Amino acid sequence: MSKNMMKKRRQLFGTAVRNRRIEMNLTQEELAEAIRVSPTFISNIETGDKFPSMDNMFNLNDALGGECIILGVKFQTSKEHLTKDEKE
Repeated sequence: MSKNMMKKRRQLFGTAVRNRRIEMNLTQEELAEAIRVSPTFISNIETGDKFPSMDNMFNLNDALGGECIILGVKFQTSKEHLTKDEKE
């Protein structure tokens, strides 16, 4: 995958994070505090310059009410999307 394509994907994710943060009336500072990262890191995610680790991805998802969207996939905090084997 090209670097340009990877940057586009990071930007799509960052836009989804920013839009949801704004919908929830959170500042970058408040979101950063909620997931224990710096406000600069949140800014870098929103501009597509950085991409969060899996741990931070799930923390973001929880802080944003389970509404993070990546490439059209909504991450949910419930187990309803898991298969029977994954639930056990």
